[in-house]
Amino acid sequence: MVTEGDLSWMLMLSGMVGVEMSEAMEDEHLRFQIYRRTLRDVKETEEEQVLGIIGRDSDATMGEAAVVEYVDAIGATETDYEAFRTKTRKILQAVPEFDFLARRVDEWEVALRSATDAERVLEAILGGTDWLQRKLANESVSRTVLAALATEGRTKRVRNGARERCGTLGLA
Repeated sequence: MVTEGDLSWMLMLSGMVGVEMSEAMEDEHLRFQIYRRTLRDVKETEEEQVLGIIGRDSDATMGEAAVVEYVDAIGATETDYEAFRTKTRKILQAVPEFDFLARRVDEWEVALRSATDAERVLEAILGGTDWLQRKLANESVSRTVLAALATEGRTKRVRNGARERCGTLGLA
C-alpha cells in the first residue's frame, strides 16, 4: 500500500506542486502522472525506493505501466546491451511482481542484441510480440532481421514494414 508519506516524497522529487494529497491517494490517474514524472528525473540513489513504492500501489497495472514507460525510455536511449541489462536488472529486482515488465525488458534486450548479433536472436525476434517485431521492422538496419521479418513476421503490417525498410535502406 502506498502511503501519504510515499506520495509526498515523490511529489517533492517530481517537482509537482498544488496536488491535493487526498486526491492523489484516491486517483490512480494522478498517481500515474506522479510516478511518470518522478521516474523521468529519478536519481540512481533514489530509484530503488521509488520503484518499491510504485510496486506497492493498489493498482498494479497502472504502476507497472509507469515502470514499463521508464524502461522504454532507457531502451530508446541506451544502445549498449550490457549497460541496458545492468540498469534493467536493478529495476526488475525492485519490482519482481511485474511480469509484463520482465517480458518488455527481455524484448528490449533482443532488440539491442539484434544490432550486433542478429543470427543469435533471430528465433526470439520471430517468436516475439507484435511490439518487438514492429519496432524492429521500423528501426532495424540489419539485413538479416529485416529479411526474416519481411517473410516471417507475425502480421501483414510487420511484413510490409520490413519490406519497405529494406527498400528504403537499399537492402532489398
